[in-house]
Amino acid sequence: MNLALSDLLSGLLTLPLAASTFWRRAWAHGHLLCRLFPLLRYGLLAVSLFSVLAITINRYVMIGHPTLYPR
Repeated sequence: MNLALSDLLSGLLTLPLAASTFWRRAWAHGHLLCRLFPLLRYGLLAVSLFSVLAITINRYVMIGHPTLYPR
């Protein structure tokens, strides 16, 4: 759920702002969004990366140490 939600928010919030900035070659979204954009972009990236990391660790433990999970 976290991975899907962070990817969805990234696509809905940060990609349009980045695309319009790339198209205009200047930031035209105001001072507040200028401050919030990096927080949103890299915060959502961190959530995605840590979600994938948690899934990877969970699967490693499930396969490598099956006695830790009850049936």
